[in-house]
Amino acid sequence: MEFIDLQCNSELKAKFRKVSGKADKLGQFLTPSSPQLSRMFKRTMCLFGSTYFCEKLFSTLNFNKSKYRSRLTDDHLQAILRVSTASSLRPNVARLCERRRCQVSGSKK
Repeated sequence: MEFIDLQCNSELKAKFRKVSGKADKLGQFLTPSSPQLSRMFKRTMCLFGSTYFCEKLFSTLNFNKSKYRSRLTDDHLQAILRVSTASSLRPNVARLCERRRCQVSGSKK
């Protein structure tokens, strides 16, 4: 029933055209008017996102575990994958500078 209402709703069609017909933007218009359709839409869209993430992860894994890097242990590979797939990894430069120790020359004056 919600799907029929969606097809007949000219207001939603106009909103959908404003966002250039992108399917991922449709979910923001569905929530108040049709909860079951919205829930089904979110589940469907999550499938594509998780599939993309898995393919990206395995591609990174294959690149790092090539014949040139065959000696990587599982711990090293896990650390490489964590760094390469992090979306918001920012170095704390101030903290790194504070923890840095200056090397004093061993020469006599």
